[in-house]
Amino acid sequence: MNLVNFHKAGEGYKNISKRLGIPAPTVKTIIQIWKKYGHTKTLPRSGRLRKITERAARKLSQELRTNPKQTAGDLKNAHTSRHKAARLEYAKEDVNKSNEFLNKIVV
Repeated sequence: MNLVNFHKAGEGYKNISKRLGIPAPTVKTIIQIWKKYGHTKTLPRSGRLRKITERAARKLSQELRTNPKQTAGDLKNAHTSRHKAARLEYAKEDVNKSNEFLNKIVV
C-alpha cells in the first residue's frame, strides 16, 4: 500500500510516517502535492537550463583529461576555429546550388 492509500483510508501523518519510515513533514508535503496536482510525481524544478549538451560536456572533459593544463580560453578558441572551418566548408558546398534548393533550407 502506498502513502496516498493510507491517507485515503483515514490514517494520520504520524501513523503513515511510522509505518513507512518517512519523516512526518515529508508525508505531509507528498499528500499536499497529491491534493493539489492529483499525482505524486516529482514536479519540475526552476533553474537555468544547460548551455551545452551532455555530449559536449563529455567531449570537453575528455579533452581536459588529455591535456589538463588547458585554460577555458584555450578550449573555447580551439572549438571556435574548428567550427568556423566546418561552417565555411558547408557554405562552399552549397554556393553553386539552385535558389530552389536554398529556399527549402532557409524558411
